[in-house]
Amino acid sequence: MHRLKRYSLPAFLALTWVSTAALGQEPSDKKGARDPAEAVYRVGACLVDRDRQLAARLLDELPLGDESADAAIAAASASGCGDPRVKEVTSMVLRGALAQRLYRIDFPNFGEPPRSLAKLVRLELPVEADEGEARDRFEQLYRWSDCVVRNAPEHAAKLVASAANSRQERRLFNSLGPTMVACRSLATYIPTAAVTLRSLLAQSTYDMFRRYWAGEIRHVGGNAGEPIVCRSFSSSGSRVQKDRFCMTKRMWEKVGFETRQRMANEGGLGAFRSSAGARGN
Repeated sequence: MHRLKRYSLPAFLALTWVSTAALGQEPSDKKGARDPAEAVYRVGACLVDRDRQLAARLLDELPLGDESADAAIAAASASGCGDPRVKEVTSMVLRGALAQRLYRIDFPNFGEPPRSLAKLVRLELPVEADEGEARDRFEQLYRWSDCVVRNAPEHAAKLVASAANSRQERRLFNSLGPTMVACRSLATYIPTAAVTLRSLLAQSTYDMFRRYWAGEIRHVGGNAGEPIVCRSFSSSGSRVQKDRFCMTKRMWEKVGFETRQRMANEGGLGAFRSSAGARGN
């Protein structure tokens, strides 16, 4: 089977780090940092490692939205995977933690086929190509997330491989910024909390790679054969340091002229807020 084509999308967007019950702390690269966001992903990893069938069942049963995941957390504790720091976790966040661990196990090397197609878990997520209007804001968010992941697969994969709430995670959010803006028309509301964005993108990343290697989609990164256009902008007002952003011509047109100017003048944050109409969540 052929290797997955790679696309590069360098950094530009500075996302806000919103304090929530599931997020809590500033970014940290320290091992064992007492961070609730990291704890959620450790619980998810523990569940997948100890009982993959249970993890798959939870992904099948857990709602896609912000419903409480208390019952699933109780099941995790019963399996020896509990953590006292994990409280008031939403279904979406726990789903992201499970999907992240599955991705790391099933797709250890970017662009290479999974170790076993038969063992892959079907997430049945909403995707951009779905017909008709989205039923609610969560379906909109998953369609938006699928658009982001398909158009920037390598950076999405690196995000899922990074540590939660780390500086590397923040840099990778930055690099996904142009695509987040370009896909914004798919959702009327886009959260800016890192733990929520990570959970969405982790699920869509696993789902997209499963569909790709199962032959359900033929390509990622926009339409097949589209040329990549790269442009440079000064970094946060600096005349010396410039960031280089690469997207298809179609995606650049979606971003729009005014947003590109805000990218150059405001270091990306103003562009994302103005274009996405996002609030911290």
